[in-house]
Amino acid sequence: MNVSEYVLNAFKTEGVNYFFMAPGILVDPIMSALHSTGVQGIVAAHEAGAIYMADGYAKVSRKFGAAGSIGGPGLTNMASGIATAYSDRTPIFVLTGEVATSVEGRGAFQDSSVNNLNSGSILASITNKRYALTNKALTKPLVNNLLRTMLGHATRGPVQLSIPIDLQKETFNESYTPLPTNIYESRLLDKSAAQEIWSLLQGSNKIAILAGSGALQSDATDELIKTAENFEMPVITTLIAHSVFPQDHRLSLGVSGWYGSRHSMELLLKNKPEVLIVLGSRLHVLDSLCWTQDIKPTKALVIVDLCENNLSGDYPPELFIPGDIREFLRFFNKQSQTAQLTKTIAARKKWVAEIQNKCPKFYDEENLNSDKIPIHPARVSNELRRVMPKNTVVFFGESSNSSIVEHYWHCFAPHQYFSTVKFMSPMGWSAAAAIGGKLARPDLPVVSLIGDGSMLMHGIEIQTAARFNAPVIFIVLNNGAHGNPQLPYLNKSPFEENFLRLPIHDWTKFAEALGLTGMKITQPDELAPAFKQALQLNKPVVIDIRTGNYPTPSYVFDHYAFGAPIPAGKL
Repeated sequence: MNVSEYVLNAFKTEGVNYFFMAPGILVDPIMSALHSTGVQGIVAAHEAGAIYMADGYAKVSRKFGAAGSIGGPGLTNMASGIATAYSDRTPIFVLTGEVATSVEGRGAFQDSSVNNLNSGSILASITNKRYALTNKALTKPLVNNLLRTMLGHATRGPVQLSIPIDLQKETFNESYTPLPTNIYESRLLDKSAAQEIWSLLQGSNKIAILAGSGALQSDATDELIKTAENFEMPVITTLIAHSVFPQDHRLSLGVSGWYGSRHSMELLLKNKPEVLIVLGSRLHVLDSLCWTQDIKPTKALVIVDLCENNLSGDYPPELFIPGDIREFLRFFNKQSQTAQLTKTIAARKKWVAEIQNKCPKFYDEENLNSDKIPIHPARVSNELRRVMPKNTVVFFGESSNSSIVEHYWHCFAPHQYFSTVKFMSPMGWSAAAAIGGKLARPDLPVVSLIGDGSMLMHGIEIQTAARFNAPVIFIVLNNGAHGNPQLPYLNKSPFEENFLRLPIHDWTKFAEALGLTGMKITQPDELAPAFKQALQLNKPVVIDIRTGNYPTPSYVFDHYAFGAPIPAGKL
């Protein structure tokens, strides 16, 4: 085999069956090696799309994503996608082709070697490790080190390997040694620190759990349900961890922060817990209502996380427990001290009932059955949830309308909801990521929700779905505007409002021209039949839904972010 085949064979051995890429001369040997290794190459329309697909594949497969392109412009086009993976701690192996070693630094076309543009320096702040291969003998140790770094609990995230084109073709007869299976599941726990939680829980009735993405990555759902039910503890989640706890569970109070539910806001801000146990959340701007101290519990904040450097400086805890979330919950459920919690179950039941009976779980629930035209996104959420199977995987995009759909969306099992709103939120991500997700789990229905502004940026990747027959249902929430930027100016400033309008493009014609099935929806009663038909077709479908740019139900978040008043009765 050669160097290219060795690297791709390493991916294949680790259970990664797809390599998302954009073509170019500098990766020709890698492209040729796809055939001999059995890794299927997926040629994206754009290098950023290739990274987004690898991101979606990694999230759904629970392995990692692999993507690549030439250096130079291919590398810089991938930067936003790599940065997104870095902020979300998504493991992606980025493979880039470089000019031959004999011409580095001499003015060669698309040279991004260390002697010219230096791809490593460009990616230094958005990858966890980078190597430039200088000798074929280094291939095995460098690939091994990058894989371990990419999957490590403290260094989880994208890595990069740059290989000159002449080295890509070099004969290399080493055999790949598979990674130990435990590298995919860290089960570390500081049990002495975990034991200290009992002194804080002593005498406390109001105890709640806030589950973040660390709980999701730990596959902690079963233990989290057990903990909640054993001790009648209410559970709220961060937006990214939306699916870690069943939204129809009697102890689910919904999502915190931006897009947050009324029940979660009631718990965090008014009928507050004495002890709040945070499982794997960095408590960033969206989850913490812009870092307000109002969400702090009355007695103690407990944070459990694998990495102490994930701690937010805004919320120093009374107790930090280093460890894996699932391992902590297992340990917690088996301790003899749990008897003290069973004594306070009745008080906790009363507390949770007070919160749930005070108000509906979500804001503006009347919009779920709205007959408004243009169509209200809440109606889209309601009809989509009624039609789609419980195991549907949804990728939410970057639009004001998507945020409304997210607010009302119910997840029933882990790894059914994906979004990038944590930090980067690049427009167009959801369309490409959903393709990667569908290829990872072809047995599950996969939906992408995307705005028309995002379609203008990376909607072209629907062509990749058609070309490789990835039956994703793409729902375009078409409100004729850059929705989120326009919202503050609606009915306030004619210039900004009109400046941010978009033409109402017919995305069904765009889809059909690229080989997909297109459907256009203008009436609310057309939604359910269209969703049913799209599901039955089992092929790539674009549903163009004509929506309005309605305000998002984020009253509490907007109050903390912008000082906007909270409408009467909304908190």
